[in-house]
Amino acid sequence: MKPGRIGCAPLLALLLASGCGGNAADGRRIGGETNWLVTCNSDSDCGAGQCLCNVCTVSCATDASCSDGPPESRCTAASELAASCGEALSASICLTPEAPASLRLDRDRALDELLATLEQDLLAQPAGDRPFLRYVSGANLKYLDNFIADPAIVQDVVHQRVFQRGLRAVNELANSLSLAPTLGLATVVDQQRQLARIDLRSYGWDRTIFIDGHQYADGWEAIVANATMAIQVAPLAGPDGATLESQLGTRVPWLFVDDFVAAAALGDTYYDLLGLPHSLLDLQISLAGNGAYRAAFTNSGVSTSPRMVEWQGDTQEPARGYWRTLDFQTAARGEEMFSNPFTYESDSGELIYTLPNGLYGFFLSDGDGRRVTESVLSPEPISDPMQHDSVMRSAISCFSCHNGGLINFRDEMGSHQDPMDISSFYPGTKVLDQLREDANERYVRVIEALGDTDLFATGRRPLSADSVSLIYREFANDGVDLELAAKALLVSPATLRSRLSEMPALARLRSSLGTMSRQEFGSAYRDALCTLHQADETRIGGCTVP
Repeated sequence: MKPGRIGCAPLLALLLASGCGGNAADGRRIGGETNWLVTCNSDSDCGAGQCLCNVCTVSCATDASCSDGPPESRCTAASELAASCGEALSASICLTPEAPASLRLDRDRALDELLATLEQDLLAQPAGDRPFLRYVSGANLKYLDNFIADPAIVQDVVHQRVFQRGLRAVNELANSLSLAPTLGLATVVDQQRQLARIDLRSYGWDRTIFIDGHQYADGWEAIVANATMAIQVAPLAGPDGATLESQLGTRVPWLFVDDFVAAAALGDTYYDLLGLPHSLLDLQISLAGNGAYRAAFTNSGVSTSPRMVEWQGDTQEPARGYWRTLDFQTAARGEEMFSNPFTYESDSGELIYTLPNGLYGFFLSDGDGRRVTESVLSPEPISDPMQHDSVMRSAISCFSCHNGGLINFRDEMGSHQDPMDISSFYPGTKVLDQLREDANERYVRVIEALGDTDLFATGRRPLSADSVSLIYREFANDGVDLELAAKALLVSPATLRSRLSEMPALARLRSSLGTMSRQEFGSAYRDALCTLHQADETRIGGCTVP
């Protein structure tokens, strides 16, 4: 498997950046000369107009007095921005109908509103389906471009694109962890609140799962156990008197998209959701076919050492075969393939196989063929630059590498020479080329069916990392600033800023440029959530905050 590559920056960021203005107080780029509807701390941050409720706009008395305000704006009560806008409740401001949903919604009732929407959707489904339904939310995903541009295009281009990117990641990952022969797509419940519904039965997750000696009632509970921001909701009674928990069979009815990705795409959770064995040999036996081909590489762009690539499978249905690499700790070890082609032993193995729905499954093993969650050869001679420590991990490193399917042998080469094909020992380079092309044709059709068409251009060459690895990279590697923390805590930035003194663990966010690591934020998350929502109609389960 190849280290993750990111081909080009998101096109959206490139298009919007061309019209940038100055900087908001929180460090974000802001668009347009008047800088309407960006977050601010004072009037000086706005360039024009006023900073009301931490948003740049202008005061007004009637719609006519909004002629100097944002395009197509109307005069409305300042309280429409957020319930926490207490300092301007009596004021009226110019607000565009196309303002970001994060500004138009009551951010300080976001948790209640999200769960009310979830419950309404759940109760609209047949009673027999409800125990298998779960939800994911993209409400905390950050903007691709990291700034708010012209408000006339924000709702359509930025807000929806962020949600769609998160939705694609959920669809790709859930189906890459599926035992079902068909694809299961998440159903959008509420675009504004960025909520989508999935069905455990669509992926074969409606079964008992064992992970590292622990038993889970189903695949969702196994993912929740590894999530950083799983919110345990206190029982809510529906119209028929039944609680949300009794309808669903879980205390955690939803997860944030990025938390879902980080919890499900790594380690034993990934392996066991797919029911994979602990040994390479057992997996190979289950995938055995009637044909095999090999090619040896003396010079690979994936590893600093030589490597072997082999295909094994059914020659009557070659697209469903599996691919395996044999890797070596040093160049000298790899060269034994050529000097002792019948007795050499590899130091690591990576296997890619086709799932029933046409997507790929991934498996890493050590030199003895035992299943591992991290490559025993990383970060040398194989590395993944998308990981903070360059260590290749299953399966997130595999997603970032194989976003376009199986890698062309010529693309793997550090130079443009052909791979070493020693016909007396490893006949198969040309056959492998054709097998790879056939497999990728099928794979691309499946990816397109999931809606990830942005990844491919003419000739179906990948343009960027896939949705799963992009979401994971932001979650695992990027710092958490005040705005991102507010989204995850389901309050407005103004509310979080005003209550930071109650949460010492979030002290770093008091600075306008302050950030926390994801690990630090995850450790402080539950207590902060309980503190901020202790008076809400919806109570968080398991809170120790009085």
